[in-house]
Amino acid sequence: MIPKIKILLLMAGLMLSTSGFAQQYSGPKHWPGMMVLAEQDLISKEQAIAIAKRRHQGKVLSADLEQNKNAPAYRVKLLTDKGRVKTVRINAREKSRGKN
Repeated sequence: MIPKIKILLLMAGLMLSTSGFAQQYSGPKHWPGMMVLAEQDLISKEQAIAIAKRRHQGKVLSADLEQNKNAPAYRVKLLTDKGRVKTVRINAREKSRGKN
């Protein structure tokens, strides 16, 4: 009976210590290697902005590279002539598709 109690206490201690670590860790929301592997094939932020301006009318407010489930994409925010903010996503692998 006593060895079972020791094992349970040990398991409880391990669970508490690992849950504290998980709460403190605020690492990237994607696998770090995913972006590194494909970085050579990605278009630049300036190219993504040019594509967004060509496809949509408006003034560029911001552009950021993000990794979603499928592929890396630039999220470009535009201010339209009507005063609305429009968010478009530009595939960061446009070069490989031949559409830049």
